[in-house]
Amino acid sequence: MGAITRKQLRVLKYIYDFIQQEQWAPTYDELCSGLGLKSRATIHQHLKVIEEKKLIEREKGSGRAIRLTEKGKTVLKEK
Repeated sequence: MGAITRKQLRVLKYIYDFIQQEQWAPTYDELCSGLGLKSRATIHQHLKVIEEKKLIEREKGSGRAIRLTEKGKTVLKEK
């Protein structure tokens, strides 16, 4: 996997900030709304790639089961 893109970094930062503020992860709808996107498919694709890069972990079957990995937190600190 290559370096994180600007859009992927924006999604990752939004997830981090949301968790810090709300104490739980955002849903797909909250991600769409917060990032100004209309398509859940776009969010799904970003999350899939970010997960493949080992920056987040997701638990299947739960809409709020997104967690930043240590690698994901490190990427945010470096940017």
